[in-house]
Amino acid sequence: MKDQFEDLKSILGEDHVQEVNEISIILQKYHAARELEYDRSFAKRGLVGIWHNLGRKFDAIDNLGKTEKLLSIVALDHLVDLALYALKFVATIKRVEPSLWQEWLVNVYKPAVKDLDDSK
Repeated sequence: MKDQFEDLKSILGEDHVQEVNEISIILQKYHAARELEYDRSFAKRGLVGIWHNLGRKFDAIDNLGKTEKLLSIVALDHLVDLALYALKFVATIKRVEPSLWQEWLVNVYKPAVKDLDDSK
């Protein structure tokens, strides 16, 4: 097991962006399968409910960190859930406040990817 405070740059190579993209494809399929089972249950308590789900996942991860079990199947499952809940919240914002989504695209996203677009 890796030291929790070790610099990971030597392990996370320049291909880490591609690796994250590959994981996101796996998570898309996993999310679709879970939605068949749960049928948007994350939304039944509104925005506050989604926010609380995020908070519960943060608490669970924080508790695992206190027991030094950061590299465990339980931690990984909580991290995947956290990632999906965060994306669900973003998708909900996009749907209920489309102007906020557009503002983010213009003011945050476009400036961040400008250099990538210019390099083509």
